Amino acid sequence: MEYKSCSDKYIWSADDSYFYKGLSELIVDIDELIYLSLEKIRKDLCLSISIRLH
Repeated sequence: MEYKSCSDKYIWSADDSYFYKGLSELIVDIDELIYLSLEKIRKDLCLSISIRLH
């Protein structure tokens, strides 16, 4: 489906529920990846600190 507004082309129209569902799932996936990355950094840092203290 194509939608034109101000001579711009969009894949989906602004009121398409599939677009919003896909976008929200993408945001959640990115949020989870960031959280997992931060958890790994925290664990690695704690391990590094404990090794240096011993």
